[in-house]
Amino acid sequence: MSEGIIEDISNINGLTENEQIVMNHILDAWKAFQLLKMSHPDEESEFRRVIHQMQTAMGLRILRREYPKGWYSSPGWYVRSDDYPDGLRIDAKLIPNDIIEANTE
Repeated sequence: MSEGIIEDISNINGLTENEQIVMNHILDAWKAFQLLKMSHPDEESEFRRVIHQMQTAMGLRILRREYPKGWYSSPGWYVRSDDYPDGLRIDAKLIPNDIIEANTE
């Protein structure tokens, strides 16, 4: 674990305990990378971009967990049809409730 990081801040940031461990490792990776001698002028910005992408992915986990109706994620995962009486829109296509029901039983 990262020293100096508050270990149990899930009430503040919405991360589960395991997600916080992952975030701590992401921070540790950044700190360790900073200790390396740079071999290319773009290296630091490229690594920073990837760190931010990982942090974004972790943040999306919170959104999907806390707001599943607005942040649904993958094919095969459906919201109950009674939450959406007219069907569920995914990729601008209306999926009728009878299809959703058939795939969730």
